[in-house]
Amino acid sequence: MEKVIMSVVLEPSQKAILVRLAEQDDRTQSAVIRRLLEQEAQRREVEKPKVRQAN
Repeated sequence: MEKVIMSVVLEPSQKAILVRLAEQDDRTQSAVIRRLLEQEAQRREVEKPKVRQAN
């Protein structure tokens, strides 16, 4: 079985969700991890325009 190791900055509420993942099945884990990654991507998208406006 292949393992993918990655680093993601999580807020406390997201960490709490990940702690609960240990009790879930693989499909649920994938869905929750995907949602957390999407949230992080959206947060970064929100930050980008601020950088552009400063220039």
